[in-house]
Amino acid sequence: MKSETSLIPGWVSNVALVTVSVIAVILPAIFYYSTNRGEVVDPDSFNFDTSELLAHVGLCQVTDDHILIQGWAFLIGENLNSPTQVYIENDRGAWLSVNSRVIPRPDVNENFDIHYHNSALGFTASTGILSEEVTPPTRVVLTKQSTSGHLHGAEYACQG
Repeated sequence: MKSETSLIPGWVSNVALVTVSVIAVILPAIFYYSTNRGEVVDPDSFNFDTSELLAHVGLCQVTDDHILIQGWAFLIGENLNSPTQVYIENDRGAWLSVNSRVIPRPDVNENFDIHYHNSALGFTASTGILSEEVTPPTRVVLTKQSTSGHLHGAEYACQG
């Protein structure tokens, strides 16, 4: 037997449940699509100096629906590690920014005798949403900004 003493009618509870369920799906989807997409950038921003940057791209995978680039990078003589910006060239010759995250690379610290406060010299960059088609082989550009504000970078081949 159904209780008639409820303060909230049953239909209100049902509407609230449906609303919360829809929001639980839509908000993460919007966040994913807004943060995980390769955006076209202006190549004039690649006016960088190559002398201070030591870097290596260890993995560059390009598939129909995903890009993954991993490696390490640091600036010689810097005490702090700035984020590594990663760009990949698309089929039309435009450059796409690929969101990157810092990852620990204690092996790089040890091999180069670097004494940063942490071992986060590595990066992993990925995107699953491409505004333009990217077909290997192509080019990858890594950039880092020094504490003095100078941009340093290097270009690498991505075989896919």
